Amino acid sequence: MGCRTVAPTCTFQCENVTIQGPAEFCVNAQYSIANLPSDVNVYWSTNGSVDVKGTSNQPTVTLEKS
Repeated sequence: MGCRTVAPTCTFQCENVTIQGPAEFCVNAQYSIANLPSDVNVYWSTNGSVDVKGTSNQPTVTLEKS
């Protein structure tokens, strides 16, 4: 089985916000949102064979291949 290619996208407003993390991972990887205003709510979700590990409402998340 190969690595997963990740195409981070923002739903709703993404102005001046960047999702940081690798474009591809084989087991797990960490992603974070830079320049996130303090009054913004975050919710990470995935589809396919990738799971969110830990809390999905923080600026940093670990994604894991399932």
